[in-house]
Amino acid sequence: APWGGVVPKLAQAAHETAMEATIAAALRDAGAGLGDVGAVAVTVGPGLSLCLRVGAAAAARLATSINVPLVPVHHLEAHALVARLGGRGPAFPFVAVLASGGHNLTLLVRAPGDYVSLGGTLDDALGEAYDKVARMLGVPPLPSGGAALEVFARGGDPAAFKFTPPLTG
Repeated sequence: APWGGVVPKLAQAAHETAMEATIAAALRDAGAGLGDVGAVAVTVGPGLSLCLRVGAAAAARLATSINVPLVPVHHLEAHALVARLGGRGPAFPFVAVLASGGHNLTLLVRAPGDYVSLGGTLDDALGEAYDKVARMLGVPPLPSGGAALEVFARGGDPAAFKFTPPLTG
């Protein structure tokens, strides 16, 4: 928030600082130890490359140290499929809206590995746009531009402007 959005080098440093504790917390929350781990999965891209590298390096070190396979996972595919984690969630096919950093997509998810892009942003990612608007309006981006704008908008008048439905034809 003090920088008005994500600063890649600061995000990288935050990932580095939190990585070991995050791995320990995941094992603890699962009630597992390193001996219970049969493979290590890690998101590899696309995404904020500085942060992805931190995760990939930590995952590679962990997999090597306990001699298990390292499984690369496509970042956006993981987001699209997480709704079905544990066999719950929507049946195939379903529509997923991904708002992940610089990647904003609407996908038809037919099955794992079978996706149709229905649309996406052409310029800024949604979060970046919210951060910029919050800065332009002088709204403190706490905890993020989008969250701050939501609070700010609650005091607005929903009838102040008449919008016509877009793309009706």
